[in-house]
Amino acid sequence: MKILFFDLEYASCKNGCKICEFGYVITNEKFEIIERNNLIINPYISNDEWDWWALKHILTRTKKEYEERLTFNKYYPKIKEIIESCDYVLGHSLNNDAKALNDDCKRYNLPSIDFDFYDVKLFYKEYKNTRKEISVLNILEELELKGEEGEHDAEVDAHNTMIEFKEILNKLGFSLLEMVELCPNVKDRTENFIVSSIKQNKENNDKIGEKTGKFAKKLKKIAEKYPERDNWPLICLSDSIIETTTEGRLRLIEAIFNAGYNYGNKVSICSYFVMGDEYGERDLSCDHNIEDNNKDIKKITIEELSKMLKIEINEHGEYIKHDENNCKDTAFNTALIESLKKKGISYEDWLKQFEN
Repeated sequence: MKILFFDLEYASCKNGCKICEFGYVITNEKFEIIERNNLIINPYISNDEWDWWALKHILTRTKKEYEERLTFNKYYPKIKEIIESCDYVLGHSLNNDAKALNDDCKRYNLPSIDFDFYDVKLFYKEYKNTRKEISVLNILEELELKGEEGEHDAEVDAHNTMIEFKEILNKLGFSLLEMVELCPNVKDRTENFIVSSIKQNKENNDKIGEKTGKFAKKLKKIAEKYPERDNWPLICLSDSIIETTTEGRLRLIEAIFNAGYNYGNKVSICSYFVMGDEYGERDLSCDHNIEDNNKDIKKITIEELSKMLKIEINEHGEYIKHDENNCKDTAFNTALIESLKKKGISYEDWLKQFEN
Protein backbone atom coordinates (compact mmCIF):
# COMPACT_ATOMS: atom_id res chain seq x y z
CA MET A 1 0.00 0.00 0.00
CA LYS A 2 1.22 3.51 -0.88
CA ILE A 3 -0.12 6.51 1.02
CA LEU A 4 0.37 10.07 -0.21
CA PHE A 5 0.32 13.16 1.99
CA PHE A 6 0.62 16.41 0.08
CA ASP A 7 0.38 20.13 0.69
CA LEU A 8 0.40 23.19 -1.56
CA GLU A 9 1.47 26.78 -1.20
CA TYR A 10 -0.01 29.50 -3.40
CA ALA A 11 1.55 32.59 -4.97
CA SER A 12 -1.94 34.02 -5.47
CA CYS A 13 -5.59 33.03 -5.32
CA LYS A 14 -6.95 35.90 -7.38
CA ASN A 15 -9.20 34.47 -10.11
CA GLY A 16 -8.13 30.92 -9.29
CA CYS A 17 -5.16 29.70 -7.28
CA LYS A 18 -1.64 29.72 -8.74
CA ILE A 19 0.53 27.06 -7.11
CA CYS A 20 4.15 27.73 -6.17
CA GLU A 21 4.92 24.61 -4.08
CA PHE A 22 3.80 20.97 -4.25
CA GLY A 23 5.23 19.24 -1.18
CA TYR A 24 4.64 15.54 -0.68
CA VAL A 25 5.50 12.50 1.41
CA ILE A 26 4.79 8.93 0.22
CA THR A 27 4.73 6.16 2.84
CA ASN A 28 3.83 2.51 3.16
CA GLU A 29 1.05 1.22 5.45
CA LYS A 30 3.47 1.44 8.42
CA PHE A 31 4.05 5.13 7.59
CA GLU A 32 7.67 4.46 6.69
CA ILE A 33 8.74 7.10 4.18
CA ILE A 34 9.29 5.84 0.63
CA GLU A 35 9.77 9.23 -1.03
CA ARG A 36 9.48 12.91 -0.16
CA ASN A 37 10.16 16.16 -1.98
CA ASN A 38 9.02 19.72 -2.57
CA LEU A 39 8.44 20.76 -6.17
CA ILE A 40 9.09 24.50 -6.31
CA ILE A 41 6.98 26.00 -9.08
CA ASN A 42 7.11 29.22 -11.06
CA PRO A 43 3.51 30.52 -10.80
CA TYR A 44 3.99 32.49 -14.02
CA ILE A 45 2.05 35.56 -12.96
CA SER A 46 2.62 39.30 -13.18
CA ASN A 47 3.88 41.39 -10.25
CA ASP A 48 0.35 42.71 -9.70
CA GLU A 49 -1.05 39.20 -9.30
CA TRP A 50 1.30 38.11 -6.51
CA ASP A 51 -0.17 37.90 -3.01
CA TRP A 52 2.40 40.22 -1.47
CA TRP A 53 1.21 39.64 2.07
CA ALA A 54 1.71 35.89 1.65
CA LEU A 55 5.09 36.47 0.03
CA LYS A 56 6.26 38.55 2.99
CA HIS A 57 4.63 36.67 5.86
CA ILE A 58 3.85 33.09 4.80
CA LEU A 59 5.95 31.73 1.95
CA THR A 60 9.41 30.48 2.93
CA ARG A 61 11.14 31.44 -0.33
CA THR A 62 11.70 34.65 -2.26
CA LYS A 63 9.81 35.70 -5.38
CA LYS A 64 13.02 35.19 -7.38
CA GLU A 65 13.45 31.62 -6.11
CA TYR A 66 9.97 30.72 -7.36
CA GLU A 67 10.30 32.50 -10.69
CA GLU A 68 13.56 30.72 -11.50
CA ARG A 69 11.82 27.31 -11.46
CA LEU A 70 9.71 25.44 -14.01
CA THR A 71 6.03 26.27 -14.47
CA PHE A 72 3.15 24.01 -13.39
CA ASN A 73 2.61 22.49 -16.84
CA LYS A 74 6.18 21.13 -16.77
CA TYR A 75 5.56 19.46 -13.39
CA TYR A 76 2.08 18.23 -14.36
CA PRO A 77 3.11 14.71 -15.55
CA LYS A 78 5.06 14.06 -12.34
CA ILE A 79 2.33 15.42 -10.05
CA LYS A 80 -0.32 13.37 -11.88
CA GLU A 81 1.83 10.22 -11.64
CA ILE A 82 2.49 10.78 -7.92
CA ILE A 83 -1.23 11.13 -7.13
CA GLU A 84 -2.47 8.32 -9.34
CA SER A 85 0.22 5.85 -8.20
CA CYS A 86 -0.91 6.00 -4.55
CA ASP A 87 -3.74 4.04 -2.94
CA TYR A 88 -4.75 6.79 -0.50
CA VAL A 89 -4.32 10.57 -0.70
CA LEU A 90 -4.43 12.66 2.50
CA GLY A 91 -3.65 16.20 3.60
CA HIS A 92 -4.72 19.11 5.81
CA SER A 93 -7.67 21.13 4.40
CA LEU A 94 -7.13 19.11 1.26
CA ASN A 95 -10.32 20.22 -0.46
CA ASN A 96 -8.68 23.62 -1.08
CA ASP A 97 -5.51 22.06 -2.47
CA ALA A 98 -7.48 19.64 -4.66
CA LYS A 99 -9.39 22.56 -6.14
CA ALA A 100 -6.19 24.59 -6.59
CA LEU A 101 -4.56 21.76 -8.54
CA ASN A 102 -7.38 21.79 -11.03
CA ASP A 103 -7.39 25.60 -11.15
CA ASP A 104 -3.87 25.38 -12.55
CA CYS A 105 -4.79 22.44 -14.81
CA LYS A 106 -7.52 24.62 -16.30
CA ARG A 107 -5.16 27.58 -16.66
CA TYR A 108 -2.72 25.51 -18.73
CA ASN A 109 -5.47 23.65 -20.68
CA LEU A 110 -4.48 20.33 -19.10
CA PRO A 111 -6.82 17.45 -18.17
CA SER A 112 -8.04 17.68 -14.58
CA ILE A 113 -6.55 15.36 -11.97
CA ASP A 114 -9.56 13.68 -10.33
CA PHE A 115 -8.95 11.56 -7.24
CA ASP A 116 -10.43 10.48 -3.92
CA PHE A 117 -8.92 12.17 -0.87
CA TYR A 118 -9.21 12.30 2.92
CA ASP A 119 -8.76 15.39 5.09
CA VAL A 120 -6.62 14.77 8.20
CA LYS A 121 -8.04 17.91 9.80
CA LEU A 122 -11.52 16.36 9.61
CA PHE A 123 -10.23 13.07 11.03
CA TYR A 124 -8.76 15.04 13.93
CA LYS A 125 -12.00 16.96 14.50
CA GLU A 126 -13.85 13.63 14.70
CA TYR A 127 -11.20 12.24 17.05
CA LYS A 128 -11.42 15.31 19.35
CA ASN A 129 -15.19 15.67 18.91
CA THR A 130 -14.89 19.34 18.03
CA ARG A 131 -15.88 21.67 15.21
CA LYS A 132 -13.29 24.38 15.87
CA GLU A 133 -10.77 25.22 13.17
CA ILE A 134 -7.19 24.17 13.84
CA SER A 135 -3.87 24.43 12.02
CA VAL A 136 -1.23 21.76 11.39
CA LEU A 137 1.02 23.40 13.99
CA ASN A 138 -1.65 23.44 16.69
CA ILE A 139 -2.61 19.81 16.08
CA LEU A 140 1.05 18.95 16.68
CA GLU A 141 0.94 20.84 19.97
CA GLU A 142 -2.31 19.23 21.11
CA LEU A 143 -0.98 15.76 20.28
CA GLU A 144 2.33 16.65 22.01
CA LEU A 145 4.31 15.83 18.88
CA LYS A 146 7.57 17.41 17.79
CA GLY A 147 7.22 18.00 14.08
CA GLU A 148 9.72 19.33 11.62
CA GLU A 149 10.39 23.06 11.72
CA GLY A 150 9.47 25.22 8.75
CA GLU A 151 5.73 25.90 8.80
CA HIS A 152 4.38 26.79 5.34
CA ASP A 153 7.10 24.86 3.56
CA ALA A 154 4.82 22.48 1.66
CA GLU A 155 7.01 19.41 2.19
CA VAL A 156 7.33 20.10 5.94
CA ASP A 157 3.57 20.59 6.30
CA ALA A 158 2.91 17.35 4.38
CA HIS A 159 5.33 15.48 6.66
CA ASN A 160 3.84 16.96 9.85
CA THR A 161 0.34 16.08 8.65
CA MET A 162 1.53 12.50 8.15
CA ILE A 163 2.92 12.15 11.70
CA GLU A 164 -0.29 13.66 13.11
CA PHE A 165 -2.43 11.10 11.32
CA LYS A 166 -0.11 8.30 12.41
CA GLU A 167 -0.43 9.45 16.04
CA ILE A 168 -4.24 9.64 15.83
CA LEU A 169 -4.30 6.02 14.64
CA ASN A 170 -1.87 5.02 17.41
CA LYS A 171 -4.03 6.63 20.08
CA LEU A 172 -7.18 5.00 18.73
CA GLY A 173 -5.51 1.67 18.10
CA PHE A 174 -6.84 1.48 14.55
CA SER A 175 -5.45 1.02 11.07
CA LEU A 176 -5.98 3.46 8.20
CA LEU A 177 -8.68 1.23 6.74
CA GLU A 178 -10.55 1.08 10.06
CA MET A 179 -10.32 4.86 10.45
CA VAL A 180 -11.68 5.39 6.95
CA GLU A 181 -14.57 3.05 7.77
CA LEU A 182 -15.30 4.98 11.00
CA CYS A 183 -15.36 8.34 9.21
CA PRO A 184 -17.10 7.89 5.83
CA ASN A 185 -17.93 11.59 5.57
CA VAL A 186 -14.25 12.52 5.54
CA LYS A 187 -13.84 11.06 2.05
CA ASP A 188 -14.27 13.42 -0.90
CA ARG A 189 -13.39 13.56 -4.58
CA THR A 190 -12.15 16.49 -6.63
CA GLU A 191 -14.93 16.35 -9.21
CA ASN A 192 -17.57 15.91 -6.47
CA PHE A 193 -16.08 18.78 -4.52
CA ILE A 194 -16.31 21.11 -7.49
CA VAL A 195 -19.92 20.11 -8.22
CA SER A 196 -20.92 20.39 -4.55
CA SER A 197 -19.25 23.82 -4.31
CA ILE A 198 -21.27 25.09 -7.28
CA LYS A 199 -24.46 23.63 -5.82
CA GLN A 200 -23.70 25.09 -2.39
CA ASN A 201 -23.02 28.54 -3.88
CA LYS A 202 -26.34 28.42 -5.71
CA GLU A 203 -28.17 27.38 -2.55
CA ASN A 204 -26.45 30.13 -0.59
CA ASN A 205 -27.40 32.73 -3.20
CA ASP A 206 -31.02 31.56 -3.17
CA LYS A 207 -31.18 32.00 0.58
CA ILE A 208 -29.45 35.38 0.81
CA GLY A 209 -32.56 37.48 0.27
CA GLU A 210 -34.57 35.51 2.81
CA LYS A 211 -31.83 35.49 5.44
CA THR A 212 -30.67 39.10 5.11
CA GLY A 213 -33.84 40.76 6.44
CA LYS A 214 -34.13 38.52 9.53
CA PHE A 215 -30.40 38.66 10.20
CA ALA A 216 -30.31 42.48 9.97
CA LYS A 217 -33.15 42.85 12.47
CA LYS A 218 -31.52 40.53 15.01
CA LEU A 219 -28.11 42.13 14.52
CA LYS A 220 -29.54 45.60 15.05
CA LYS A 221 -31.12 44.49 18.30
CA ILE A 222 -27.76 43.13 19.55
CA ALA A 223 -25.75 46.13 18.32
CA GLU A 224 -28.00 48.61 20.16
CA LYS A 225 -26.62 47.22 23.44
CA TYR A 226 -23.15 48.50 22.49
CA PRO A 227 -23.48 52.22 21.62
CA GLU A 228 -19.71 52.79 21.83
CA ARG A 229 -18.83 50.07 19.33
CA ASP A 230 -17.94 52.51 16.52
CA ASN A 231 -14.90 53.56 18.56
CA TRP A 232 -13.59 49.98 18.87
CA PRO A 233 -11.20 48.15 16.48
CA LEU A 234 -13.24 46.66 13.64
CA ILE A 235 -13.14 42.95 12.75
CA CYS A 236 -14.12 41.95 9.22
CA LEU A 237 -14.61 38.39 7.95
CA SER A 238 -13.78 37.15 4.46
CA ASP A 239 -16.90 36.68 2.34
CA SER A 240 -15.69 33.10 1.76
CA ILE A 241 -16.55 32.37 5.42
CA ILE A 242 -20.24 31.55 4.97
CA GLU A 243 -22.32 30.72 8.02
CA THR A 244 -24.63 27.72 8.06
CA THR A 245 -26.80 29.09 10.88
CA THR A 246 -27.77 32.67 11.62
CA GLU A 247 -27.71 31.95 15.35
CA GLY A 248 -24.08 30.80 15.29
CA ARG A 249 -22.94 33.94 13.45
CA LEU A 250 -24.95 36.22 15.72
CA ARG A 251 -23.38 34.54 18.76
CA LEU A 252 -19.97 35.28 17.25
CA ILE A 253 -20.82 38.94 16.65
CA GLU A 254 -22.07 39.33 20.21
CA ALA A 255 -18.84 37.72 21.47
CA ILE A 256 -16.87 40.21 19.34
CA PHE A 257 -18.77 43.10 20.94
CA ASN A 258 -18.31 41.65 24.43
CA ALA A 259 -14.55 41.50 23.86
CA GLY A 260 -14.39 45.21 22.98
CA TYR A 261 -14.25 44.94 19.18
CA ASN A 262 -16.62 46.12 16.50
CA TYR A 263 -17.93 43.98 13.64
CA GLY A 264 -18.58 45.00 10.05
CA ASN A 265 -18.02 44.33 6.36
CA LYS A 266 -16.20 47.55 5.37
CA VAL A 267 -12.68 46.27 4.78
CA SER A 268 -11.11 49.71 4.25
CA ILE A 269 -11.68 50.69 7.90
CA CYS A 270 -11.11 47.34 9.61
CA SER A 271 -8.23 46.60 11.98
CA TYR A 272 -8.43 42.80 11.69
CA PHE A 273 -9.33 40.81 8.59
CA VAL A 274 -10.24 37.14 9.12
CA MET A 275 -9.16 34.95 6.19
CA GLY A 276 -11.17 31.97 5.00
CA ASP A 277 -10.19 28.89 3.02
CA GLU A 278 -10.84 30.64 -0.28
CA TYR A 279 -10.09 34.05 -1.78
CA GLY A 280 -13.18 36.27 -1.90
CA GLU A 281 -13.93 39.84 -2.97
CA ARG A 282 -13.23 41.14 0.53
CA ASP A 283 -9.83 39.40 0.47
CA LEU A 284 -9.07 41.27 -2.73
CA SER A 285 -10.21 44.54 -1.15
CA CYS A 286 -8.07 43.81 1.92
CA ASP A 287 -4.93 43.26 -0.18
CA HIS A 288 -5.67 46.39 -2.20
CA ASN A 289 -6.00 48.49 0.96
CA ILE A 290 -2.81 47.04 2.48
CA GLU A 291 -0.65 47.25 -0.65
CA ASP A 292 -1.99 50.32 -2.47
CA ASN A 293 -3.46 52.44 0.31
CA ASN A 294 -0.94 51.44 3.02
CA LYS A 295 -3.71 50.56 5.46
CA ASP A 296 -2.67 48.98 8.75
CA ILE A 297 -4.84 45.84 8.54
CA LYS A 298 -3.77 42.66 10.32
CA LYS A 299 -4.71 39.43 8.56
CA ILE A 300 -5.62 36.61 10.95
CA THR A 301 -7.02 33.10 10.73
CA ILE A 302 -10.24 31.83 12.33
CA GLU A 303 -8.09 30.00 14.85
CA GLU A 304 -6.32 33.24 15.81
CA LEU A 305 -9.69 34.98 16.16
CA SER A 306 -10.76 32.15 18.49
CA LYS A 307 -7.74 32.84 20.69
CA MET A 308 -8.38 36.60 20.66
CA LEU A 309 -11.97 36.15 21.80
CA LYS A 310 -11.27 33.05 23.96
CA ILE A 311 -14.10 31.12 22.36
CA GLU A 312 -14.40 28.26 19.85
CA ILE A 313 -15.26 29.28 16.29
CA ASN A 314 -15.85 26.84 13.44
CA GLU A 315 -14.85 27.21 9.77
CA HIS A 316 -18.21 28.88 9.03
CA GLY A 317 -17.53 31.79 11.38
CA GLU A 318 -19.97 30.54 14.01
CA TYR A 319 -19.47 30.62 17.77
CA ILE A 320 -19.70 27.04 19.00
CA LYS A 321 -21.08 26.60 22.49
CA HIS A 322 -18.97 24.47 24.79
CA ASP A 323 -21.66 21.85 25.33
CA GLU A 324 -21.98 21.37 21.57
CA ASN A 325 -18.36 20.23 21.45
CA ASN A 326 -18.71 17.67 24.18
CA CYS A 327 -21.66 15.64 23.03
CA LYS A 328 -20.66 12.01 23.47
CA ASP A 329 -23.41 10.63 21.28
CA THR A 330 -21.69 11.41 17.97
CA ALA A 331 -21.71 9.38 14.77
CA PHE A 332 -17.98 8.80 15.17
CA ASN A 333 -18.26 7.51 18.74
CA THR A 334 -21.18 5.29 17.78
CA ALA A 335 -19.14 3.81 14.93
CA LEU A 336 -16.12 3.47 17.21
CA ILE A 337 -18.10 1.54 19.83
CA GLU A 338 -19.50 -0.79 17.15
CA SER A 339 -16.02 -1.35 15.73
CA LEU A 340 -14.65 -2.15 19.19
CA LYS A 341 -17.45 -4.65 19.76
CA LYS A 342 -16.38 -6.54 16.63
CA LYS A 343 -12.93 -6.83 18.19
CA GLY A 344 -14.38 -8.01 21.49
CA ILE A 345 -13.33 -4.83 23.32
CA SER A 346 -15.67 -2.73 25.45
CA TYR A 347 -15.60 1.04 25.10
CA GLU A 348 -14.78 1.35 28.81
CA ASP A 349 -11.81 -1.02 28.54
CA TRP A 350 -10.59 0.86 25.47
CA LEU A 351 -10.69 4.16 27.39
CA LYS A 352 -8.50 2.72 30.17
CA GLN A 353 -5.43 2.84 27.91
CA PHE A 354 -5.51 6.63 28.11
CA GLU A 355 -5.67 6.76 31.89
CA ASN A 356 -2.50 7.91 33.68
